[in-house]
Amino acid sequence: MPRLFFALRLPLKLCARLGEETDKLDRTGARMVWTKPENLHVTLRFVGEVQERDLLDVVRAGQTALRGLPRIPLVAVGLDAFPDREHPRVLVCGLRGKTEADHAKLLGLHAALDAALEQVGWKPEREIWRPHITLGRVRGQEHTEALGERLGPALRREFGHFNLAEAALLETFQARDGISYTPLQTFSAC
Repeated sequence: MPRLFFALRLPLKLCARLGEETDKLDRTGARMVWTKPENLHVTLRFVGEVQERDLLDVVRAGQTALRGLPRIPLVAVGLDAFPDREHPRVLVCGLRGKTEADHAKLLGLHAALDAALEQVGWKPEREIWRPHITLGRVRGQEHTEALGERLGPALRREFGHFNLAEAALLETFQARDGISYTPLQTFSAC
């Protein structure tokens, strides 16, 4: 069964910049599994394992929700950790619209996709969607204090401005060298 999610694609320049940042964070000695720069993205909506018979419904939901994808001005800003900096499990870079109106459009994309998937039988997400780019996952609590200290000064740092250009329905694969993603459908901005 394919494991699927909808994602916003990021510009290569931003991915490279965030890769440089994870290289710096790696020097803290914390045990991490870093996301490869070429795999960086913003998960718009996780779908999960999909039966072959349901795949077309998921694709159509994406086409309904992401048709006419707007070129929203976005800002990658701030490094943080989930659930918090004192007990980090996932390190992230935030993502927001350049203006409040742009941010509302970004949140609207998620809401439209959630509604379209609900129409074809998927349960709506229960948690509030917080747009972010996953940089890495903590694999042990050693040196996480040093990691938290490095995040502090970067809470408000801007890492890049860009216009949303593309979203995709991606399939996740476990490869020998880590996780990889294959696009099943892409949605280009107008």
